[in-house]
Amino acid sequence: MVFGVATEYCVLADALALVRHDFPVDLVVDAIKPITEEGGRKALAEMAAAGVRMVTTDEVLNLEGVIP
Repeated sequence: MVFGVATEYCVLADALALVRHDFPVDLVVDAIKPITEEGGRKALAEMAAAGVRMVTTDEVLNLEGVIP
């Protein structure tokens, strides 16, 4: 699971590195922040094309049984 700031830099690099090493990657989209909106959109598109799954905090909490 990946979350953080600087979507088009740190988050992008980490998510793509994990995918390259055959790890399944869930990106918590409401827990990241782009430097620029355009850069963020491009980064999300690149990660999605690489197979990164986009999820929300609520989805993660539901999967973990935190929220019934």
